Amino acid sequence: MGGLNGRRLFCVGDPHLGVRAEGDEALRQLAAYLAREVHSEDIVCLMGDLGVRDADALMCMELFEELACHKALVLGNHDVWLIPEDGHRLSDERMRFLHSKARDRGFYPVQDEILRLGDTAIVGSMGWYDDTFRDPGLNIPEEAYARQVWSAPGERSAWADIAFVRWARPMEEMADLFLQRLRRQLEQTREVPNVVVLMHHLPTKWLLPYPWLRRFKPSFIPNKWRFANAFLGSERFGDLIKQFPNVSRIVSGHVHWRGEARLSRRLKAYTVGGDYHKKELLILSDQTNTRVSF
Repeated sequence: MGGLNGRRLFCVGDPHLGVRAEGDEALRQLAAYLAREVHSEDIVCLMGDLGVRDADALMCMELFEELACHKALVLGNHDVWLIPEDGHRLSDERMRFLHSKARDRGFYPVQDEILRLGDTAIVGSMGWYDDTFRDPGLNIPEEAYARQVWSAPGERSAWADIAFVRWARPMEEMADLFLQRLRRQLEQTREVPNVVVLMHHLPTKWLLPYPWLRRFKPSFIPNKWRFANAFLGSERFGDLIKQFPNVSRIVSGHVHWRGEARLSRRLKAYTVGGDYHKKELLILSDQTNTRVSF
């Protein structure tokens, strides 16, 4: 695939520190592996959902702080959740706070600032969701998507952002905002030979779990999962990125699913697996991609 000039990209998806003891131990093992393996020109990328509480998110960063390499970070939706002790704090404030703390620990919060390394640039976005991931085969009213809760006899699905995220603007505007920010970064790096995009949310439905089942046998997938897919990303991000032929890779987290999709002859998209109990490391190089489980 080329483009990284001998560097390797080590992508860590969804650390979720502080949720499960076994997950925290797996994350520490992953960090120890990186300390042994990375070289100075490599890039370690945290793909969001570091921790719901500030203390957990900061501790997650500290696990990787001493790595002698380049470090990049995007935040996830759990990183802008607010808990009761946050009081009247906004999700925007928490995002700025964690970006500042990331800089203090040697990370580039690439949603805010481009990481340029020779002929390669790393840009990023938390991403968000809109109606482009909704399943047209479900007869679910708009009100259910607005409330992020749907139920039917024997089934119920709920998405917790509506309860824990408080942006300064309406939530339905956030995909537009993050899309505009990413467009500016891509315009600024148009002349860079190779660009990698890091996201938390998905840029294409082809990265949703069970893509072929979704296409050919959607009725085999529980309706509650099909409803929740609406909150996993936006097709508009992939459509935007495909307009820039110097982008070769997109890496996302969020879905706890090991996925790959080719969006064009040059452009390939990946998700990093792992969940609350186990963790995964996706390693991309000029020639290969490798996944290591912990």
